[in-house]
Amino acid sequence: MQINIYLLIIWILLGLLGFTIRRLHDTDHTGWWYWISVIPFGYLFLLYFMVLPTVEKPVRWGSYLFKEKK
Repeated sequence: MQINIYLLIIWILLGLLGFTIRRLHDTDHTGWWYWISVIPFGYLFLLYFMVLPTVEKPVRWGSYLFKEKK
């Protein structure tokens, strides 16, 4: 029973990691900025990046956010 809870926690944390990196890409930041949360009060910078508006132009990782008009 206890191992199921640990697996669920790992599954949720991996999903949150993917969401955070995708959100950083949406704001035109690299996913490596996630590691700033390791230092004390670094999560505040990460939170700031997470609440920035989405960049409405093609980002470095492709134009998956918006379709380019022809």
